[in-house]
Amino acid sequence: MVGSSAHLKNLGDDEEVRKHWSHSHNILPEYQKASNTIAVEDVWMVNTMLLRQIRDASTLFGADLERLKDGAAFDRVFLAAIRKGYK
Repeated sequence: MVGSSAHLKNLGDDEEVRKHWSHSHNILPEYQKASNTIAVEDVWMVNTMLLRQIRDASTLFGADLERLKDGAAFDRVFLAAIRKGYK
């Protein structure tokens, strides 16, 4: 997918973001000088710890994450975590 911009206008869903950031992108002219000083292969630049964790979480907890897409379920869990933190 080299040739596209690394910028995402709209985040979309997690899978779209993961796919987008799993590929190399054109370097903007204002960042070319900095990019030339990085001695890491492009394949390693898109294989970050965060991306690996997102992939692992999607694989291990995919069904649970699908259930949390319901905003009410997320709100309940989030509020419960806040209440627990203040006990």
